[in-house]
Amino acid sequence: MSKQDPGFTEADRKAIAEIRRELDADFGPLEEVVPLDVRDDATDADVVHAPEARPWSSRPGVIAAFVTGFLLGALAGGVGTLAWLVQGSASAPQATRSVAEPPTERTTLPQSPPPPASDPALTSLRDALEAWLDATRRGDIPAQMRFYPGRVPVYYTWGDVPRDAVRAEKVKVFGAATTLEIDTGPPAIELAADGTTAVTSFRKRYVIEGPNIRRRGEVLQELRWERTTAGWMIVSERDARMLTAD
Repeated sequence: MSKQDPGFTEADRKAIAEIRRELDADFGPLEEVVPLDVRDDATDADVVHAPEARPWSSRPGVIAAFVTGFLLGALAGGVGTLAWLVQGSASAPQATRSVAEPPTERTTLPQSPPPPASDPALTSLRDALEAWLDATRRGDIPAQMRFYPGRVPVYYTWGDVPRDAVRAEKVKVFGAATTLEIDTGPPAIELAADGTTAVTSFRKRYVIEGPNIRRRGEVLQELRWERTTAGWMIVSERDARMLTAD
């Protein structure tokens, strides 16, 4: 009897044993020639031969070859079947489920109110205030005086002041200044409903120094305006509140 291939695995050996059992069941148990002891002087009649072995089992390696072929065939068939299943799964159309989407709700964005129409009175007042502030920062007295009427109802602590008196005071403060630094913050503007009067206020920080003057500090300054045929005029100039003083 041929020996089992030492390269077989335990699973291979079990499969071979199972096949052998099936072959034995179909063809009878495997028989091999078993010679008996023979005397030196024995004749042919004295020798007993065992039954002739069946052809399928008489050659060494037949079982191993048969079993190996059987296993390889089974393995190839299994691989082919697996490949067919995988290919069929990949090529099969995928089932899809249609989900009805809820209707899209249109979102209405809040509408911004339209920008207010430009008020000619407010625009002209802003222009007048900016021109006066610019002239004040530069110490330009003639440019400042364009915004004062013939008589100024309130000029700091004075009342009903002639325009020339206002000019003289400005010359005294700004005329001989060697250092003039005036900074102002954003103005607040209150315009009357009829557009003929207004109040503007802003923070003013100043440093004014010269031979005969030395002033520095910070105030909340207030200007009251009146709209005339000649444009906006200052009818009141005063410090609403002293913030710091030196």
